[in-house]
Amino acid sequence: MKTDTLIALFIIIAGLIFVLPVYADPGDLDTAFGPDQDGRVTTDISIQDDMVRDVAVQSDGKIVVIGVTNSGGFISAFALARYQAKDGSLDQSFGVSGIVTTQFSGKIDEGYAIALQEDGKIVAVGVSDADSIIAPKIALARYNTNGILDTSFGIDGKVVTSVSSGDIAYDVAVQPDGKIVVVGATNTIHLDTSFIVARYTADGSLDDTFGTGGTVTTDFSARKDRAYAVAVQPGDARIVMAGVADEDSLDADFALARFSTDGSLDTSFGTDGRLRTDLSTGNDGAFALALQTDNKIVAGGIANWGAPTAQGGDFGLVRYQADGTLDTDFGTNGIVITSFSFYDDMVRALAIQADGKILAGGFLGYGYASAEFAMACYMEDGSLDNTFGTDGLVHTAFTQQDDGAFGLALQPNGKIVLAGVSTFSGLSSDFALARYYSTLPVITATTPGDEDSSVPVGTDISATFSSSQMDASTFTTASFMVQQGSLTIEGAVDFNDSTGTATFNPTESLDYDTIYTATVTTDVADQAGNHLPSDYTWTFTTGGESSGSSGGCSCFITTSVF
Repeated sequence: MKTDTLIALFIIIAGLIFVLPVYADPGDLDTAFGPDQDGRVTTDISIQDDMVRDVAVQSDGKIVVIGVTNSGGFISAFALARYQAKDGSLDQSFGVSGIVTTQFSGKIDEGYAIALQEDGKIVAVGVSDADSIIAPKIALARYNTNGILDTSFGIDGKVVTSVSSGDIAYDVAVQPDGKIVVVGATNTIHLDTSFIVARYTADGSLDDTFGTGGTVTTDFSARKDRAYAVAVQPGDARIVMAGVADEDSLDADFALARFSTDGSLDTSFGTDGRLRTDLSTGNDGAFALALQTDNKIVAGGIANWGAPTAQGGDFGLVRYQADGTLDTDFGTNGIVITSFSFYDDMVRALAIQADGKILAGGFLGYGYASAEFAMACYMEDGSLDNTFGTDGLVHTAFTQQDDGAFGLALQPNGKIVLAGVSTFSGLSSDFALARYYSTLPVITATTPGDEDSSVPVGTDISATFSSSQMDASTFTTASFMVQQGSLTIEGAVDFNDSTGTATFNPTESLDYDTIYTATVTTDVADQAGNHLPSDYTWTFTTGGESSGSSGGCSCFITTSVF
C-alpha cells in the first residue's frame, strides 16, 4: 500500500514539474555563453601572446574578432576567430577549427580592426613589419565568409601600402558603395606623426578619386597626431575620424576631422574640417567613435591620463552636433567623465543601442596587474543608466592579472559582446570575450527549443523573456505567430507576468510529423517602451502519431538561446 501511495505521489509531483524563470538584469553576464556557462570565453591560439583588438557581429549573430598572435621569436600575425552566436563556441566552418592567421612580412604583423561587407566578406586592417625601424606599412586583408583569403582582393587577398617613413592602420569602415576607408597614422618613426586616411576600391587598389592617389594626411599639431577610429556617415558618405592630437605631450586632446567624399576636409565641420576638445588638465585622447541616428557624433576615450596631479585617467565621452559643435544637452557642455578605479580607466569601443542608450567598453585600471573589462551604459543625456549593472557600470575579470576589452559589438537580439585580452601583462595572454544582457528585452528560452523534434502535437508554444516587465498588450497573434510553411496557424496569445512567458495556444492540435516555425516580432515591447531588437524565429518538428497525443501533461526543459 505504501508503495502504491509513493508511486501515485511521484506521478503527481512529476506532472507539476516546471522550470522557474531566471530573470537577467541589464549588464548581467549571459550564462548561455561560454563553456562554463559564466558568460566568458577565452581562446589560446599560440604558446605566447594572443590579443583581440576588434570585434564585429554578422547578421546571423556569429561573432568575428581580429587581433594578433605571437608565435615566438619576434614573429606575429593577424589572427581572426569566429564564434557561434548561441554559445560562443568556435565556428568550425571558419578557417581551421574557427581560427585564421595571416602573415604579410614574416616578421611582426598585427591586426587592429575589422569590418564586414554587405556580401559577408571580412576586411581586416593593421600593420605589417611593425618593429621595422625603416618603414612599417599599412596592411589589409580580405576574407571570404569561410575565412579563406579572397584572391580577388589585392595580391592573393592581401594589400600593403606605404605612404611615408612609417604607416599604421588602426580602424576601417566600408562605404555603402563597397569602397574601403582606412585610418591611422603616418610618419610613425618620427616625432611628428599625422592622421592618415586611405580609401580603396573593392579590388584593393587605392582609389585615385580620393585625395592624392587615394590618401590624405592631416595635422593638428607639430607633434604626434594619430587617428584611432573612423565612421562613414549614412546618406552623404562623409568620413569622420577621431583620435589624439599631441599624443606625447602633457596636454593631449580629443581630435576629430571630417572629410568629403573626394578626400577634401569638410569646412562645415569644426574649424576647416578639424576640431580639438580638451577634457581635463592632463592628457585626453579619443579611441572610439559612434554615430547616432540623429547625426550626432559620440567620441570616447580617456580623460586626465598622466596629469601630474591626477589619481588616474577616466572614461571620457564627448558628443558633438553634426557640425562639430559640442552638444550642450549631453553631460556638462557636451562632456561626460566617469571613474571606475583609482588607476587609468579607458574607453576603447562604443555602440549605440536600439533604444538610443550609449555603451562604452574598455579597461578598468589599464596597465596595472588588476585590470578588468569595463563597460558603462549612458542615457541619451549622458547620465549613467542606473538600471544597468551597478549604477550604470559593469566590470569583469577573467584572471587575477591584467584583462581588458578593445572591441564592443551588439548581436541582432541586443546582447552585448566585449572582446579583448586575458592576462595582458602575463607570459601568455589569450583572446577573451564576454557577453552581457542589454537594457533591451531578450528572449532567453523557448518551448519547444529551436530545432526540437518529436514535439507532441498538443503542445503550447512559448517564449520566455529576460524580464517579466513586458507590455502584455503588445502580445497578439500578429506579434507572436506560428506557421507551417506559408500557412498561419490559428490560435490565441497570452502573457504571464509572473513568469515573463508569452504563450501561443493553437486553436487545434498541430499535425504529426510536420515542421513549424514560430516568430516573435519587434512589435513586442517592455513596459518602458523598448522593443525586441529584431524578429526572433525558431523551428520545431512534431512527432509521429505513436510518439504522443494531444492529451496529458507535456513537460519541456527550456532551451537557452543567444
